[in-house]
Order: sequence, then structure tokens, then C-alpha cells
Amino acid sequence: MLEDGSRLQARKALVATGLRDELPKVMGLAERWARDVLHCPYCHGHEVAGQQLGVVGGAPGAVRYAQIVRQWTHDLVYFTPPDTLTAAERAGFVARAIGVVEGTIEQLVIDDDQLVGVQMADGCVVPRQALFVPPRFVPNDQLLTAVGCATGDDGWVVVDGTGRTSVPGIWAAGNVTDPRAQVITAAGAGSAAAIAINADLVDDDVRDAVTSTSATPTDHPNPTPALARGAHMTTTPPIDTPRPIMAGPPTKHQLALMIRVAGFPTLTVLNLSLGDWLATMTPVLRRFVLATIAVPIVIYGLMPQLHKLRVRMQTRNRS
Repeated sequence: MLEDGSRLQARKALVATGLRDELPKVMGLAERWARDVLHCPYCHGHEVAGQQLGVVGGAPGAVRYAQIVRQWTHDLVYFTPPDTLTAAERAGFVARAIGVVEGTIEQLVIDDDQLVGVQMADGCVVPRQALFVPPRFVPNDQLLTAVGCATGDDGWVVVDGTGRTSVPGIWAAGNVTDPRAQVITAAGAGSAAAIAINADLVDDDVRDAVTSTSATPTDHPNPTPALARGAHMTTTPPIDTPRPIMAGPPTKHQLALMIRVAGFPTLTVLNLSLGDWLATMTPVLRRFVLATIAVPIVIYGLMPQLHKLRVRMQTRNRS
């Protein structure tokens, strides 16, 4: 049911409603999100390499997260509530020259639409040019949980390798089930789910067709009207032909490998050929343009070819 009260009907459904980021309650943090307040050091680290960086700590895994950010700069400060670091964590920070500021962050300091510092509750301002924040990922899974889809111990909806949930007829793909899925990964999961859904629809069609054509003798009192009375029907002996070897949908690991094989060279070629043009764009726009160009190439160009190659290899191994 939609917001206007209208209803849509379908035999199967694929839910790809993604997730949302829950940020710490710090004044100015949400307004700078995806600009100079970032979340993924693998996605954004190169954009701020060598700058004065900070990491908002306190969350589970934040210390390891800060050590990853440290790969991109020699000037890193870890902000954390007091008395939360263990001796081993402090030793790791000291060994890699990561500064530690303990206290409560009051707000971000912005000058000329640029982050210039982090102001603490005591009034102290720590100069920073960019801030990394590990957000809490919350799946937009209300549609799935409302119909009873099973969730795991981590609270995320459980799916198999094709995206099938515990509720018959419902699949899910992308960040609604996998918080770590990037654009290429999520698109590949959607493609695998679409293949599985289509196969399921075909199975339903076959089952319905068999049911509708199965008739009792009373339904058809004369099943062979073309034969004259007393005539004999002859049949041709069945030809013993080998059944074709069918390959099922790719497993989760096979899909991940196919996406990596297709995605990495695609993005590499696009960056090399369009590098000068992409360099004129903001980081967010640059990622959007790359995804817009790369996703169709991977899904509609390379993935089908890799799927055919996988089928041929499986058929050869089974024959």
C-alpha cells in the first residue's frame, strides 16, 4: 500500500530500501556530512590525504577505525570521552603518533564554508580540516520486518546467496541487508536477486500450467477423437537423450568475485580516461558520475559475459 492509499500487487517483491546513517549529536556535524565530515577512509581518504584529520571516537571499533585513517595523514587526532581507552589502545596511538583529545565535543568550527576546527566543551579549539565519523548504520527494513522476515543476531534481515528472505516471495538486496555493500556490490546483489526471482516465476508458471492441464477422464470423455473406432495408436520409442547440465545462480562468493573482476578494471579505465574531467568535480559528484557510468557497464555489459563463462566452466567440470 502506498501513502495515497493505492495498492500495488505483484507475485514477487525485491526490497532495496538501503540504510540510513545515525550520527553523534554534535552541533554542525550533520550539516557538514559528505563534505568535510566523512565516514569511509577507503572511499574518502585519498580526498583529504595529508591534511589535519580527526576521528570522532567512543563507538565500538572506533580505535581500529582511527588506525586505518592514520594511513592517510601524519597529523591525526582521536576525540573520545574520558577514560574509554585501554592501555593497549593508548600504546597503539602513541606508537603511530596519533594525538588523543579526551572530553566532549561542543561543536564544529566553520570559516568561509570550510571546517577549520573542533571546539570542545571547555572552549578549547583543536584545528582540523576534515573529520571522520564512524556512523551507526540503521537498515530501512520496515517493509521486511513488518511481514515477518527473519533477522540475525546483529538485527539485520537474513538472506541467502540470491537475496531470498525467510518469507516466500520476498527478496532483499543492497544495504538493507548488508551494511558494507558499496554501489557495485549492491547492484550485483540486485542482479543476482533478479535472476533468482525470474527463475522462481518460471517455476510457478510451469506448476500452474501443469495443474490447469491435468484433467480427469470425465473432463475429456474422448481424449483421442481423431482415431477411428478400432484403430490402434502407435508410439515412437523415446530417444534416450542426455539431459542438459543446468547451472544454478551464482553463490555469494562467486558473485563477489565476479563483481570484483568486472568492477575494478571498469573503474580504473574510467579514472584514467576521464581523470582530468572528474578532477574538476566535487567528491560527491565525482562518485555519482563514476557510479552512473560504471554500474550499467558492469551489470549489462560485463556481468552477463562472466555469468556465461561461469556456466561454461561448471558445465565442463560436470561433464
